[in-house]
Formats: sequence, structure tokens, C-alpha cells
Amino acid sequence: GHYLQAGIKDISQSFRTPVLSIQGVADSSIAGGFGLIEHSSKLTCVSAVKQHDDRESLVVRTYNLCSETVSDTLTFGLDVAAVWKTDLLEVRAGRLQPASPRELEINLEPHEIVTLEVKLAERNRMS
Repeated sequence: GHYLQAGIKDISQSFRTPVLSIQGVADSSIAGGFGLIEHSSKLTCVSAVKQHDDRESLVVRTYNLCSETVSDTLTFGLDVAAVWKTDLLEVRAGRLQPASPRELEINLEPHEIVTLEVKLAERNRMS
């Protein structure tokens, strides 16, 4: 059968081992909370997340697995200050408007690879 109908992506992801982390404090630990990024569609895949080579932002690469246009929502664990669509060399091609402070809705054409540059909002730091 077809790999999308067989759920091969979900099966392969079930073999991934999640990274365990503990947020340390002086006298104990706090269990983890939200993740950095999640996506809503089973027909897309986030293939890379890294810090931009030249700026204080993240590069997120996602792609459409199928031969149909797919809508996907990327949900970030922190507020987003700005998002740009970039080319594969990470040169900004146009600014995108998030649906909310933590959500970005995108449409991916058939088999399209989309690269985004995401600037996270500054967080208040405790002193």
C-alpha cells in the first residue's frame, strides 16, 4: 500500500527516544513543561530546528509528505516576536503573521519544503 495510508511516519517516530531533561534548582528539581515546537498535521514533518548562524533566532524546516496542499499549525512553547519565510540558504524572503503569540498557520504545497526563521520574544529574567 501507500506509505501515508500505512502510517509509516507515525511508526518510525514511535522508535524515537525522547530527550529527558530536568530543570534544576538549588534544592530540588521541577518537572519539564511545554516543548519548543509542535505541529498539527500528520501529513507534514518538522525535519530541523537549529539556531540561525548569524542572528539570535531559530531556523525551522518543515515539509509536506504528500501530493496535496496541506495546512499545518506550528505551536511554539514560547511567544514568537517575528517569523520570516526563508529560502534554503536561510535568506529572508518575506515576513509572516502568526495567528496568535504562539501559533503560526502555514500552507504547504505538494512535497514543498518550507524554511522559517523564528525570533522568539524576550522573556523576563529573574534577578
